[in-house]
Amino acid sequence: MSLSFGYCTVIGNELFAYFRSSEHKSRQTYLALLRHPFEDYVLNEYAQAYLKSHELAACHLEKLSFSEQVICQGESAWAAYLESLDIVTPLSVRFGD
Repeated sequence: MSLSFGYCTVIGNELFAYFRSSEHKSRQTYLALLRHPFEDYVLNEYAQAYLKSHELAACHLEKLSFSEQVICQGESAWAAYLESLDIVTPLSVRFGD
């Protein structure tokens, strides 16, 4: 017999609660739940401050353009965008998620 385990993410406050089960527990899963159903990627001033505070390599920061414009739609398009900028190391890609 094979047992399968998962995770339950809870988002809520005193007025509502949202429960979602998934196979993974990660920041990416949590953010995807918050953003659902939207899949647009934007590098705005908040993203820039986050990446700087987490010390993304300066060579990568220089390649990114920060504005309110949508860069792409969907996870695969985002991965292709990062790859086109030669931002491919696992740590650097994780910051971009």
